[in-house]
Amino acid sequence: MYAMLDVDTAGGAGFPEVSSDWLAHAVRAVAPVFWESAMRAWPFAEREKTGGPLGRPGTLWGEVYVWNPERRLGDPRPLSPESLEWMTRELAEYPTSAHLRLCVLGAEADPELGPELAEEFIRVSLSVDDDWPWVAQLQVVSALSPEREGDTAERSRRWADFLHAAAAKVDPTYGHVCDDQPTLGHTALDRAIHGRSGRVSIRKGRERLRGYSWVTVLPSELARTLGGFAALERSGAFFRVRELPTGAVLLQACEDLADYDDEVMERVFETLAPVLPEGTPEADPTLKGSQRLVWRNARR
Repeated sequence: MYAMLDVDTAGGAGFPEVSSDWLAHAVRAVAPVFWESAMRAWPFAEREKTGGPLGRPGTLWGEVYVWNPERRLGDPRPLSPESLEWMTRELAEYPTSAHLRLCVLGAEADPELGPELAEEFIRVSLSVDDDWPWVAQLQVVSALSPEREGDTAERSRRWADFLHAAAAKVDPTYGHVCDDQPTLGHTALDRAIHGRSGRVSIRKGRERLRGYSWVTVLPSELARTLGGFAALERSGAFFRVRELPTGAVLLQACEDLADYDDEVMERVFETLAPVLPEGTPEADPTLKGSQRLVWRNARR
């Protein structure tokens, strides 16, 4: 599962609160059982510079990290109530990047191998464009067992509600919840249209929609192009249409992500085609899993 929210107001006075809410509350919002397990398990072991295991395989481990070159921050801290408070304070200083991650330790019991190699993990992050520091992405990526996530309908409700709550606090340029994001920072459409760069795509998010997914956030400019909230609701292409305070619109294609099939996706594509970028998508054979796209040029 992936959630992403793009903003071009990362230098604004309200952004530290938005990023703090995202990083500090995402796990408990989308995976409350996993979060409760973490609270029972901390304090977690601290990384040793010489390496070595952080705990027994199969146990939980977590950390927070803030990178701010101006404040010479860069060392991760074990996840705890105290480190969460520290991270929240540091986000007020507009760092370059930050993350919170929680994973089940693998056979090596070593997160240096990457949380994505663990059987179960969740990673919440903030990244700011080096050249355009007012452009930022907030992301969540997770791979959790049904025992930790609950039934699919409940999981879907939590993820959609989480993104809606976050998007309502900013003026977003794009957002989604999906299960086919090829790499962090890119959308499936980014990669499929001539290997389009995610960095270029996010900067042009108010001109062309970066992609379409089970849940898609349209910026206010593109929502107006499509006739606004009322027209999108009347289209019948979506299970739910939510208007945000800025005029942006959150579109939920169907109630449960498990029901997001080709027929539903086709309706979404046809409705959003006027604001999608030019180009015929091409499947990337190096990507594992399915790419949920309609393989036609939206501009034709």
